[in-house]
Amino acid sequence: MTGLGLYYRSLKHLKSKQVFYRVYYKIRSIKRRLTGFKYDYTGGNHGIKLSFQDFPLNKNSYTGKGTFSFLNKEHTFDSVDWDYPVFGKLWTYNLNYFDFINQEKGSFRASKILMEQFRQSLSQLQNANEPYPISLRIINWVKFLSKHQLEETVLAQSLDIQTKILLDQREYHLLGNHLLENGFALLFAAYFFKNDDYYEAAKKIIKTEIKEQVLNDGAHFELSPMYHQIILHRLLDAYNLVKNNDYRSKELLPLFKQKASAMLAWLAEISFEDGSIPMLNDAAYNIALSTNELINYAGTLGLSPSSIKLADSGYRKWKSDTFEMIIDIGQIGPSYIPGHAHADTFNFVMHAKGQPLFVDPGTSTYETNALRLQERSTKMHNTVEVDQKNSSEIWASFRVGDRAGVKIILDEKDKVVASHNGYGATIHQRSMSLHADQIIIEDQLNNSAKGIVRFHLHPSITDITISDLGLVIKDINISFSNENGPIEGKNISIKGYKFASGFNQLLDAKVIEIGFTEKLTTTIKD
Repeated sequence: MTGLGLYYRSLKHLKSKQVFYRVYYKIRSIKRRLTGFKYDYTGGNHGIKLSFQDFPLNKNSYTGKGTFSFLNKEHTFDSVDWDYPVFGKLWTYNLNYFDFINQEKGSFRASKILMEQFRQSLSQLQNANEPYPISLRIINWVKFLSKHQLEETVLAQSLDIQTKILLDQREYHLLGNHLLENGFALLFAAYFFKNDDYYEAAKKIIKTEIKEQVLNDGAHFELSPMYHQIILHRLLDAYNLVKNNDYRSKELLPLFKQKASAMLAWLAEISFEDGSIPMLNDAAYNIALSTNELINYAGTLGLSPSSIKLADSGYRKWKSDTFEMIIDIGQIGPSYIPGHAHADTFNFVMHAKGQPLFVDPGTSTYETNALRLQERSTKMHNTVEVDQKNSSEIWASFRVGDRAGVKIILDEKDKVVASHNGYGATIHQRSMSLHADQIIIEDQLNNSAKGIVRFHLHPSITDITISDLGLVIKDINISFSNENGPIEGKNISIKGYKFASGFNQLLDAKVIEIGFTEKLTTTIKD
């Protein structure tokens, strides 16, 4: 799996722009190190107070007295170390986003003190000066400074300096949600400082990226419902900004309205009736605003979801009196930035009678370790594994080499059939069909290949009845058959796995495993 071949299989999908900027930034970094280049942290302009309709407050992450809680990890500082490394990069990033200055139980005095301490330390920091945390911090600071009429302070001047640093580091080497976040941050700064250079840079990024990143069915193209919520939140904030402030003739307002309405429609469609989202690809609980919160926020801005049909995203959703089921028959995507993708081709999740039954085990870490690889693996999804291999070649934290190529054979209202070549010469074909009171899943492998199909149960499910006819779980009957007829319950394995209930939080849960050769039929019936 290692070696030059792996790098080639991963890098060949990159856009030429990504390659150019990776090389450019590397050469520039070496040159700057040799010449002793440093950013200028002095000066900076004052801002102009902006108007906003009420925006949702962030979840509480600062409890006072130096205590911060992110990603289910808490630490108390005597003096805040903005580069605190113990809990990993993502925790440190969260510390530098400054979400806590706009949190539900926020303290103006405490927030202002922390911002001032940060301002004085900024020139010595590492994570704080990276473009992604700068982007999220700019938006939080603009909101806070405008709300509390601090536009003519040293904090505003520091914000201008941070924006100049972001302008110098736009993430064209990554693209995707990172670059779009850069664009939104530059837009907020452009309005706050009435700066045309910031505005033109923001407009160039946003107009290009939002048209590519929001698919025709309204999905965000990284195909994570959680990141969809995050980007939609940012888009609604941008709509709020442009709608309520006079600058540059509000020229971006129609684009924002169109794309926000499409994203709202997709989110409303993909969410379960209880308002939760499927934890597909990189997704975790208690990170983004919920579907209901986003729809309510949009409503205050005069926006609402329209009707939309799931298509380009590769997801399909079925609903009956008993079942809600979301199916993935899409490609790994986007091809040039699949960092949040899992090897989960033909995965599905299901609620039965309003309660989670089959789930995606979720994401608990972004660190480069064995757990990260496991959570992205085929084995950890509700699909078929062959020869203990992944259907797509996931590696490191955010890398994918070869990836499964999907061919959709049939795509109807109550039935889909698709195949993929992620196992080389062995082709996996899955047929899924919805009937009045049951769902039938047929898995086929050619070449007399052997596979293992898994169905991951929600942690709340502990009572499983095994009989000659199969399994009974919460009054739902699950049976299996092959070319020799029904598979008795005693030949079905029930094993344990770790379910991610959030970052850095794992719960014990059960997974159903069935080995088969060539063909297996699964029937799920009320």
